[in-house]
Amino acid sequence: MCENFVEQLYASVDAGDLCEPMASAAAGFDFPLFAYFIYPSVPGDAPRLISNYPSRWTSRYLQQRYHSLDPVFLRGLQGWGTLDWGVDRARQCLSTSQQQILESAAQFGIRGGLTMSMHDHSGRFAALTFASDESRPRLCGHSHVTKKHCSWWRSTFIPMCGAGSPTIAWSMA
Repeated sequence: MCENFVEQLYASVDAGDLCEPMASAAAGFDFPLFAYFIYPSVPGDAPRLISNYPSRWTSRYLQQRYHSLDPVFLRGLQGWGTLDWGVDRARQCLSTSQQQILESAAQFGIRGGLTMSMHDHSGRFAALTFASDESRPRLCGHSHVTKKHCSWWRSTFIPMCGAGSPTIAWSMA
């Protein structure tokens, strides 16, 4: 799976090319959904999203500019990291509007997942999320497994997103 995934990433020239290998990779880790979100580098600009989330959810998310309140992305903006999240967890730490975003996502089958933050040398931010309709997906319950998979993602996918990368740097431009 990994070798084929890397080959497909290198061959990607646009968002459509990236969607299939990302969905396959997410499914390989028992996550039926994925989202590759590129945070706008200029305030007011539209974010970019490559995803197999339900289109009604992604349309709402982008139109309502939920990324400016989404607790998963706000945490990722603070630095590199991996966040194991779920709609039913850490509610006391979230504002009412942040809780509402997670509850709205849950209505579309996005209840929990694993998000890896990525920052390039120019200060641009993106996040890769594998999601599930479970509040605590199986993989997230095993921290040693999660760390192993995140390490693989960081060594394989993230370097391809950096400034000057010939592969999928177009996604962060």
